[in-house]
Amino acid sequence: MRRLLALSLLACLLPGVLGGALLLLYQYRQGQQQLEDSTLQTARALMQAVDYHLMRVQAIAQVLATSDALAAGDLARFHRQASQAVALSGLATNIVLSDESGQQLVNTAREFGTSLPRRVDPQLVQRVFATGEPVLSDVFIGGVLKRAVVGLDVPVRINGRIAYSLGIGILSQHFNALLAAQRLPADWVVGVFDSVGTTIGRSHAPEQFVGRKASPDLLQAMGRAPEGVLHARTIEGIEVLSAYTRSPVTRWQVAIGIPRQALAAGLYRSMALLGLGLVALLGTGLVIARLAGDRIARSFEALTAPAAALGRGEAVPVPQVHVREAAEVAAALVRAGALLSQRDAALAADMAEKVRLNQELDAHRHHLEALVARRTAELEQARLAAEAASQAKSGFLAHMSHELRTPLNAVIGFSQLLQHQGGLPPDAARFAGHIHDAGEQLLALVNDVLDLSRIEAGEMVLEQVDFEPAPLLEGVLTMVRPLSDAKGLALSADFVSELPLRLLGDPLRLRQVLLNLLGNAVKFTAAGSVTLRVWVRPHEAGQVLLQLEVADTGIGIAEEQHARIFEPFTQADSSTTRRYGGTGLGLSIVRHLVRMMGGQLTLQSIPGTGSTFGVTLALALPQAGSGSATDVWAHRPGG
Repeated sequence: MRRLLALSLLACLLPGVLGGALLLLYQYRQGQQQLEDSTLQTARALMQAVDYHLMRVQAIAQVLATSDALAAGDLARFHRQASQAVALSGLATNIVLSDESGQQLVNTAREFGTSLPRRVDPQLVQRVFATGEPVLSDVFIGGVLKRAVVGLDVPVRINGRIAYSLGIGILSQHFNALLAAQRLPADWVVGVFDSVGTTIGRSHAPEQFVGRKASPDLLQAMGRAPEGVLHARTIEGIEVLSAYTRSPVTRWQVAIGIPRQALAAGLYRSMALLGLGLVALLGTGLVIARLAGDRIARSFEALTAPAAALGRGEAVPVPQVHVREAAEVAAALVRAGALLSQRDAALAADMAEKVRLNQELDAHRHHLEALVARRTAELEQARLAAEAASQAKSGFLAHMSHELRTPLNAVIGFSQLLQHQGGLPPDAARFAGHIHDAGEQLLALVNDVLDLSRIEAGEMVLEQVDFEPAPLLEGVLTMVRPLSDAKGLALSADFVSELPLRLLGDPLRLRQVLLNLLGNAVKFTAAGSVTLRVWVRPHEAGQVLLQLEVADTGIGIAEEQHARIFEPFTQADSSTTRRYGGTGLGLSIVRHLVRMMGGQLTLQSIPGTGSTFGVTLALALPQAGSGSATDVWAHRPGG
């Protein structure tokens, strides 16, 4: 128990320890990130201060460029005005007025009338004359001041043209004073750099480093990005965290370097205080957990003896415990003893009840087995009777079809003879025609009934013979054409693709399918057309898909009747039977035959518009030597 409590205690403390460590790490990184962000913000503020200083200098230069002394050509008076401006502003060192060639005409660092040299940066003057815009130079050594200086030149326009370049020189002392005014920590190294990375102002040893390039690490970083933070070394070799930024206006740069030693000292101090707080919390938790664990262990150990006595069936008083959960366990032990006694009695009663129920179940099972055996025998007798009835029906239909065909053929034959025999009165000839038509219809009905009986009995066997699809289709159209001509219908054939010369299949049943579909189309079409569409598509190796469609412009079939019309002795409705006649066997036989040939039968119809029956059959191509599978018959029968 104590070991488990100790392990539980460790398991509870471990997440706290890990969480504390992660919190320390997170705080360290957050502190470092915040310091980097604040340093970068300080660099941006310093850059804005430098830009503001330069903009004020530019404003002074632009005001002096409009002096009436310059317009009047009074350079002596302008010398006095410029000297007063330098003294009053405190922002710059001297003011220089130059012509387009770079020759100094006025320099407030010298008395007026003193001989002055040409400017050491004539390209700056040329840019002012070329662009007409203010130009800020990088650091250079002044020809008069002989010290590192930067110049800001503006154009002086007289009568609409640039007559002079007015430049203001700014020594590094002005930028050093600007940095000192920010009151940054004394150990921070701050520098101001021109557009090419030359130092123009510095908080540490400016007299030593002004005019020199920034450290290589910082110079490389400033060339890559307009601002950023990096770990680098200063020119004097101090390891610092540097934050730099570039002005989008002047292209100058400001960099701040915080020594790593000072940076780490502040972070380590914060981390140490946080770590001590976590250790104190964990230590307090350990002490409290140890005291609570001992109390829990003693309470549960006191329950061992009562539990053992309960297992032996003995009654043992429960000792005093100090934990609520242990007291609940003790009470549960007492209730468990009472429940065990009740359960034993209930188990004995249940056992007796189960024995009784099993006996009753066995009796019911034997009774059900007898009923099932008797019912099985009755079903077997019913099956045998049904098979005998089916055989008797098939025999009856076969016998009756034979018996009916003989006199029907005689009736049809004699009626034909009467029709072809001349000299009959008109009424007699008409009656002979009626007899012939009725005999043909009755013979077709007998044939349909016999075919349906053979199909349902599974006695019909399909042939697989070599046949020519062209003559078969032509013959079907020829047989149906008299019926369509009699009703004034346009019977046509549309061959969408080329047909093989020969195929393997049952031509008799294929002819029967087409005759049924075309005959129905002619029967149920009062006006318009009946079209047979035929096309062939490649299928598996050695086979093609023969697709046939019979489309008419007849009465159409409602969608809810589509499935019903394929049932034997069924038409769309009773009015159809009364008006058009028929037995309703044709489409049922067509469906059975198409299925036996492994094909598909489809129907698309709109009432009042017409119907389209589609048949798709996979037929084999004949072997080599019996006709090429790619031969095409050029004749289009019925088309």
